[in-house]
Amino acid sequence: MQFSISTFMQFTYEAQLPGCIVARNFIDSMITHTFQLSQPGNPVPVLATSLAYPAGYVPMKLATLSDIKKLFRYIPEEYKEFYQEVCDLPVREQVED
Repeated sequence: MQFSISTFMQFTYEAQLPGCIVARNFIDSMITHTFQLSQPGNPVPVLATSLAYPAGYVPMKLATLSDIKKLFRYIPEEYKEFYQEVCDLPVREQVED
């Protein structure tokens, strides 16, 4: 099978398979496809080694934060702590699409 990123929904990179990526057509699918992303004989993968979002979260639009705050009173009590933490994160006025 040829690697075509748009045909897969889930990707896994594990230390046990250096230079390889395991792809699935659907999330948690039992059928997997393993692709070698490094050059033969060179175990260094062709993947980024730094986090896309080093802070540990994806920046949220200000409008999204505003919507969450408007709906906060409707959030069940057991989930409020999570959403409060989300509301406390820094946001960006504009997030590139």
